[in-house]
Amino acid sequence: IDLTTREDISFLLLLLSFRKHNYERRTRSIELLGKMSATVNNLLKSTKALAEVAGKTVSSRIGQSYAQVMESNAKYVLEDKSKLADMPKQYIFTHLAEFPKYTAQATKEWTITKAKLSSWRELSAAEAATGLIFTGELFAWFCVGEYVGRGFSLTGYSV
Repeated sequence: IDLTTREDISFLLLLLSFRKHNYERRTRSIELLGKMSATVNNLLKSTKALAEVAGKTVSSRIGQSYAQVMESNAKYVLEDKSKLADMPKQYIFTHLAEFPKYTAQATKEWTITKAKLSSWRELSAAEAATGLIFTGELFAWFCVGEYVGRGFSLTGYSV
């Protein structure tokens, strides 16, 4: 660059001012990034502190609830773990032992229903309407089962 002409000197001054402006802009950007970084760092520290407090509170409440549940249900906890293997069979055979009672009740109900159906002319309107609604619901559920069984098709089975 020849510094003898006025244009060259003005160009050099312009270049220097541009570099200075660019340097100042870069310096401001670095300062802003530093401030932003400090702000984010402070935010992370406060968030971490809040999370730790919340975690301790929640874990202590869960621990207290667990302790209360276990204390109130202590009689159901098996001390002898070998009895645990027998529990499914005990459950099944306890319910199978009640089977004769259920069949006796079902037989009694069937006898009552059969007596009402044999004298259907003497049924009240409310009893007849209840029977009709029950029969309609039974048929509706049968139709739903058929529809599902046919693969959600109204036209027929896929062969």
